[in-house]
Amino acid sequence: MEKKNWLDAPDSVAFNVTNKCNLKCEYCFQNNNTKISQEASFEEVISVLNQLDSLKVSDVLLEGGEIFASPFIEKLLCKLDNYKIKFHVITNGTLLTPELVDKISQTNLSIGVSLDGHTPELNSQRGGKEVYYKILSAIEMLVSRGITTYVNCTVTKNNADSLDQLIELCNKLNVHGIVFQRLHCSAKADKNYFYNNSISYSQLVGFNSIYERAKSKYPHIYFMECELFCFLDAPERYLKVCNPDFEYKPKEIFRCAAGRKFCVITPNLDVVPCGILEDYPCGNLRENSFIEIWQNSERLNFIRHISKLRVDEISMCRDCTYNPICDGGCRADMFHYAEAWLAPHFLCPNSKSEGYKDS
Repeated sequence: MEKKNWLDAPDSVAFNVTNKCNLKCEYCFQNNNTKISQEASFEEVISVLNQLDSLKVSDVLLEGGEIFASPFIEKLLCKLDNYKIKFHVITNGTLLTPELVDKISQTNLSIGVSLDGHTPELNSQRGGKEVYYKILSAIEMLVSRGITTYVNCTVTKNNADSLDQLIELCNKLNVHGIVFQRLHCSAKADKNYFYNNSISYSQLVGFNSIYERAKSKYPHIYFMECELFCFLDAPERYLKVCNPDFEYKPKEIFRCAAGRKFCVITPNLDVVPCGILEDYPCGNLRENSFIEIWQNSERLNFIRHISKLRVDEISMCRDCTYNPICDGGCRADMFHYAEAWLAPHFLCPNSKSEGYKDS
């Protein structure tokens, strides 16, 4: 019997409680198509959390939209300690008030606040330069109350050259951690935006040096695993782990947790593999239980099938020297960018696709 490559129930779930948001970030990959009337009620949210708790899901990320724009967020905060689940929140920070922060401090929540640079200008794509100061105020309030707080930064060509200064700012703000995530191709970040705003290869090389130095310089800051570097320095990495005199099997294709250990629940209670694939519903919790969808969805099983493949299933990767160490990159990006699950990744500098731009 073929070995199963997915868990009986996910160990982590992201729950987009609302699509309401007070900002208009240019690159937001949330699909804000759910009508407010279709969004889950407070009672439905509690029912879903009860299901996840009974399945022993260990971590749930509450987000939006903007989670603090939810009309029942304060009522929800009061219920979280009823669960064995570890809850986390992603927020833009601009709706936080001292009263809300006080309520958060009475929970075990950790809070991720979106911040894309050390100046108002680098955050202006969120809805104006004044947003920057509201974000800083939110971080300062959270940290001052002893709440575990980290910064979530989307890396694009526009902020890539100044991320060392953002790290310095995070150190001054006494945040607990930093997450650097790649721009993904979905929703507002359509294929044209993705093409024109993705970090260049030379910028990536420079940021990698900054990132490694920062981890040594600021050991008290937790730098969460960075997805940006999957295509970086393939020749050097190959020589470290492979003997050129031997043949190696191509690596398994992009093995993220989507659909195998992790999934997302949208505001209208669709279950989707990840946040980039919100337009790929695998079932709805108003029609079936979570465990029925997780275990029986044809679409989730298709995603699991893809993750069993090896990189040489991607035609342009078949003869690549580096396919024993490269996983081919995010398949959800290529589903949107090239309309094909097994297209060569746009950002691979070694493929014959368009590749990184250095302009």
